[in-house]
Amino acid sequence: MTHVIIGTGAAGITAAKTIRKLEPDVRIIMISSDEYVHSRCMLHKYLSHERNEKTLSFISETFFDDAHITWLNYQVLHIDTVKQQVELEDRTKIHYDRLLIATGAESVIPPIMNFREAKNVFGLRHLSDAQKIRSYAEKADRILIVGSGLVGMDAAYAFLEQKKEVTVLEMADRILPKQLDETAGRAYQQLFEDHGCKFILGRKTMLSTMPETDEITSVMLDDGTLIECDMIVAAAGVRPSTACLNGSNIAVDRFIKVDECLKTSCDHVYAAGDVNGIAGIWPSAMKQGQTAAYNMCGIKTPYEDRYGMKNTMNFYGLTTLSIGDGIADEGDEVIVQEDSKCYKKAILRDGVLKSILIDLYKSYLSFPYLALVIDVINTYDGIFLIAAAALVVLIGLASFLLYRLYSHYQGRRRYFSYALSASGLMCFALPFFIYIGKFIDKISLSPAYFYNFFTSTLNSYMLTFVIVGLVMIVLANIVAYIKFERK
Repeated sequence: MTHVIIGTGAAGITAAKTIRKLEPDVRIIMISSDEYVHSRCMLHKYLSHERNEKTLSFISETFFDDAHITWLNYQVLHIDTVKQQVELEDRTKIHYDRLLIATGAESVIPPIMNFREAKNVFGLRHLSDAQKIRSYAEKADRILIVGSGLVGMDAAYAFLEQKKEVTVLEMADRILPKQLDETAGRAYQQLFEDHGCKFILGRKTMLSTMPETDEITSVMLDDGTLIECDMIVAAAGVRPSTACLNGSNIAVDRFIKVDECLKTSCDHVYAAGDVNGIAGIWPSAMKQGQTAAYNMCGIKTPYEDRYGMKNTMNFYGLTTLSIGDGIADEGDEVIVQEDSKCYKKAILRDGVLKSILIDLYKSYLSFPYLALVIDVINTYDGIFLIAAAALVVLIGLASFLLYRLYSHYQGRRRYFSYALSASGLMCFALPFFIYIGKFIDKISLSPAYFYNFFTSTLNSYMLTFVIVGLVMIVLANIVAYIKFERK
């Protein structure tokens, strides 16, 4: 029995784990064009330099080896459901007994003037997109983000952390219109504005300027407003990734059609995640991957959770849970509670909960003066370098004075050298392993402001301790082996 899974996202990986648990001896082949397994929800942390390609992964580095899974890094060209084969871009054909399509979705670049032709307009859906954006952003100062959904606000947050000039353009009259009501949206908008973000709401792009460089330099809105930009991130929606289904017998109506067990119109072929259109959120993709895996292994299991309007988010310490569309119709009961710490809104229809929204203000730990301290250190880091050098000098001077004190007592000199050497080793050993192992870089902190401070500053301090420890060890050896005349 051979199980083939196309896609290494939440649905695909969860399905592979489940199959391996249910059937330890079957062959599992995973296929994806992605060079790295990564979490789509964390791509903004890659843009803000909080994470790299490896730390975006939600599986262990040895996952495929440990689970005895073959991972083929290729694009799928075609699926032959009659011969039960998957054809790869190198023309290799892989036979399957059971097939799971978990190819996800692709960004949609809106059909606005030159958006699709321009070199500096990007979607943000895959790591490859984030890599292009991050590379281009190094030379871009003014960034326009079209769309204020979760992807758009993630991108805005990432660029604000890099001190970029960010403008968010949204056709609706508020940000995050599919996730939040006016009150909650306004709270997030204020937070972003406090960090330098500009918002233009209720407007759409009419014209764009693209010189011979093939890069859009400005866009004009329907009210005549002109926005100059160096780069554009289009966060205006996605479409299912179904290119590999062209010419197959698998039924597609924009999304892949599936039954209650996530089986497609073809026998032995299943679809899970964004590609089937049930729900575009991570937990649902995982649940679908698990459900598909059970059915692929012969355990009939219907997928029951088809409610996709569920979101959680956190920006600048404001955490939000949103379930439902948040729209109250005539006759619905709306319950609102708000204080300094929390905003709650529930919509009841015929006594049944239809929607709920919870904002937890400053739900993360707050350090009122930490930002000020970080600013001082970042601004006057030269002072701290001088202080570190002074510390080394003071330790050396103190050691010398102590040695001169004990030099009158030759019997104690040896013990002093032992103490100094031990202190040096203690000062050197642990920081040395922390520094060379790059353990500090693996700390997960948000926002990036704190992450960048802790990783860069603590790494510098670890290196300082390593140097101080080495100096102490050298001094200990001087005390132990160099003879001085007693006066």
